[in-house]
Amino acid sequence: MHGLKIGNKVKVNVKNGFMVGEIVNLYPETFLIRTDEKFSAYVPYSSEWEKIPSSKKLENKKRPKHYGDAEFDLIDYWCARYSKEELRGAFKSQLSKYADRLGYKDDEIDELDKIIDYSTRYRDHLKKVAETNEK
Repeated sequence: MHGLKIGNKVKVNVKNGFMVGEIVNLYPETFLIRTDEKFSAYVPYSSEWEKIPSSKKLENKKRPKHYGDAEFDLIDYWCARYSKEELRGAFKSQLSKYADRLGYKDDEIDELDKIIDYSTRYRDHLKKVAETNEK
């Protein structure tokens, strides 16, 4: 259905702005989202919405305080500045960190989401580099 899956994050335009939520169910004419504030809403596919890539930052206030309020994303910085070997090392370090501490530090689902995010972003970067080199 429109390329959506349960677990995807979406931004939905509403009368006074927008809301961001995670898809919890898909139906023939609508999908159900739940926001971080635990508000649920049925959204018609015909409404104005967009899927949010895992790497897209919408609001700095939703970031953990220890990240600061910088305007740039650290992983985007790595991809732009690091050599191929440095970048591979940075991603391998992060992936192994979250895998090694799985179940010991934070919620396991949150840790798995971090592993998925790092893996997805590295894969997407490698695809982008491959496409650029083909041209």
